[in-house]
Amino acid sequence: MQGWKPSVTIKQILTGIQELLDSPNVNSAAQHEGFNLLSKQEKQGGNAYDVRVALEVRKYPAQD
Repeated sequence: MQGWKPSVTIKQILTGIQELLDSPNVNSAAQHEGFNLLSKQEKQGGNAYDVRVALEVRKYPAQD
């Protein structure tokens, strides 16, 4: 297929992932823990959410 282009770019995918990490969906059962950590961090200070995100990132290092 000459001229075929994907409808979603890598940049859009990565931006979407970043948005999910910054603003967890409270209506999704998969996101309750993230939302609770972020809410607690915003209300009480601290960095529990940021630490958890960093921990998850370290679990899956980039492949060179």
